[in-house]
Amino acid sequence: MKRPYTRVFVGSDSHCGHRVGLTPPQYQSRSGFGKWEQVQAELWQFYIEKLDQWKPFDIALLNGDLIDGKGQKSGGSELTTADRLKQAEIAYTAFREIGAKKYRFTYGTPYHAGTDEDFEQKIVDEFIKSGVDADINGHGFYEINGRNIDMKHKIANGMHHTRATPMLKEIDANMFWFMAEVEPLADVVIRSHVHKSLGTYQDGKFGFITPALMGLGDKYGSRQCGNVTVEFGFLVLDIPNDKEKSLTWKFETMKGVINKNQCEVL
Repeated sequence: MKRPYTRVFVGSDSHCGHRVGLTPPQYQSRSGFGKWEQVQAELWQFYIEKLDQWKPFDIALLNGDLIDGKGQKSGGSELTTADRLKQAEIAYTAFREIGAKKYRFTYGTPYHAGTDEDFEQKIVDEFIKSGVDADINGHGFYEINGRNIDMKHKIANGMHHTRATPMLKEIDANMFWFMAEVEPLADVVIRSHVHKSLGTYQDGKFGFITPALMGLGDKYGSRQCGNVTVEFGFLVLDIPNDKEKSLTWKFETMKGVINKNQCEVL
């Protein structure tokens, strides 16, 4: 029986190739990474268990920073592999588990995804080779059951009590571009990048910032205590076939915590 809605997986910031990036079992570290081996396994287990709870997905939206890149700032010391083609292979293997009929991607930040080449395109190419409907854009606009989706990777960060402000600015920006006849008027605006989740609703429009599919364990986030928690997980959207009905949504997340004395991952 056909479901009365389209189920959409929304994820981002998997940073495949990083020691706490999303890592399928066959790519997980076996020696030399200490506690990170356990972290990789735990993140993957959470991801798979939550996918299985929500399957089947009709569409997957993957919003950038899917590979970690060369890791120049840390001299590559946080990477399981610095080969960006291998990182793209890891990402393809991880996202294949979603099992959606259609995949739509956006490009992430050049530091991670490539300044000279767009290595996230390699992930899309693998889906296309396997016969899956897949495409990638810098700024994606998609129509699902009569709702317009506006998806782009980057958004500004904010403190806990101001986190909605950057999203409300993005919603306003879409309205201005719509009036200038440049963009379609969005019903749903999706942004990522800050490794935190947010859901908001204003003036008939939904705004979502996605959590990361990367755990806590980079030197700049954990050792320097710049960000005391991150949220690992993804967003599930159910968009009704009947446009008069409201969409429903759920974040599936878990938090990474810092030991206050050592500023390291527990």
